[in-house]
Amino acid sequence: MEYLQELISRAVHYLDSTIHVVSGLILVLILFSFLLYRNMTQIAKFGDNPVIGELTFKKYKAQRKFDSQVVWDEINAKTLITNRDTIRTGDLSDAVLTLKDGTKIELQENSMVYLDFSDKDININFAYGTISANRGEGLKSDGSVMNIKSGEMAVQVSSAGGDLKLTKTSDEAVKVQVEKGEAKVLQEGGGEKIIKQNETAEVKTVSSESNAAVKLDTNPFRATREAPDEDDFIPDVTAVYPLNDTQIDRNELDSIRFRWEKNQKADYYIFQIYESTSAGDKLILTEETTGNGFSLNNLDSISQGEFVWSVSAGRRSRDGKTLTSVAVKNTFRVFLPGRGAPKILTPKKIYVD
Repeated sequence: MEYLQELISRAVHYLDSTIHVVSGLILVLILFSFLLYRNMTQIAKFGDNPVIGELTFKKYKAQRKFDSQVVWDEINAKTLITNRDTIRTGDLSDAVLTLKDGTKIELQENSMVYLDFSDKDININFAYGTISANRGEGLKSDGSVMNIKSGEMAVQVSSAGGDLKLTKTSDEAVKVQVEKGEAKVLQEGGGEKIIKQNETAEVKTVSSESNAAVKLDTNPFRATREAPDEDDFIPDVTAVYPLNDTQIDRNELDSIRFRWEKNQKADYYIFQIYESTSAGDKLILTEETTGNGFSLNNLDSISQGEFVWSVSAGRRSRDGKTLTSVAVKNTFRVFLPGRGAPKILTPKKIYVD
């Protein structure tokens, strides 16, 4: 009997200690879950970082991460941007940041930048994608320069009126296109290369195993003024119809004709249609054509709702490479208005002899 009582006492003691341990673990789990939930749902505060600009335009998905955060927040137009923010865009998305001095930075789809204004200069760390930077003519001159860095390469724009585009390619090369003004590409050892208006350059960097210095090829730049036979640049396609926010009545059409202007440097065009859903844009059609238009005869795939169509120009260069322009995107909506009550086509009464 004593042995049974001792056994029961030990069991009760074991269960009691186990309950305390489990209860403690549950409390810790609840605490960390609450902290994670609050971090994911609350609107983050600026802290001590000063405001450097504003998100003046957004199409579809744009996100921001503060330097003190690990979670990305969705942002909308008119959102204030602070120093050391990281901004990124999603598929078929665009965003424009307007800085306090008037500089505009455009992020095309699937692009990311980190903004660091710790000193008087504008320092932009360009991670991936395609960005454009425009230092307009009416820029508030304060002696600052804009440095766009990607890996070990830096592009510098010091004067007002500079307008350039950078594209980070998959092989870690950066394509720099100067549309207005000039830009300076900084090289290893203090050297530099000036890229002038209407010139395009491709900069390749290779890290040395012995140190982190940039190793440039003997001729890392291909900077030439645009000419009809230029082989390393294709201008964007100009869309004709349908343009952004076009409303299309399905009842009155048997097909939809998508049109764009002919691109003199294109060998072919890549045409795509996406359906906009709550989960994101879903690709429903991809076609390659040599004409400057595409007729969609099967309208069952776009019966009703919001859609995005895109077109890009393709070119096969003489050395066998395939080059494509940036896809131009437009949103359109398809609707099926009510057709009213059905009409009776037969007579009200049929008389039979």
